[in-house]
Amino acid sequence: KPSPAAAAAVKAAAKAAAKAALPTPPKRKNVKASDSGKPPKNLRDPAAPLLYLEQWMERDPNADGKTGWKLDKNIQNWLLYNVFDEEQVDETVFSIMLLYIKGLRGGPLDRLREKAQEANFGKGGKAERARSVLRELAGVGEGEEDGK
Repeated sequence: KPSPAAAAAVKAAAKAAAKAALPTPPKRKNVKASDSGKPPKNLRDPAAPLLYLEQWMERDPNADGKTGWKLDKNIQNWLLYNVFDEEQVDETVFSIMLLYIKGLRGGPLDRLREKAQEANFGKGGKAERARSVLRELAGVGEGEEDGK
């Protein structure tokens, strides 16, 4: 008859083998809200996009970063999500936005270009805005290396 320690070792080995035989569930992939198609959070201040873009226009691009303007991902995501909506983004904000998008890089640039191509059909304000965005984005970000 095997010793109690040997029996426990055999039992533990059998349990480990049974556990290893079970398939492990795949790890969840973190997906950014902007990549999942979900709309960004609503802005508390309806004037925030205009103020944000005005501060962006007044910044000195050659300064060391202490200019009063700072990237706000929530406002940027809201602007990029709503840029074609005439009710959400008025003409003043849209005209400044056309300048702002020339400086976009990476994911936001790719998502905006894709969204503009999807909206570029037919007539109406949304399609006109999409065409304006596509004209401004022509040549922006193309031919750049992924690693910068």
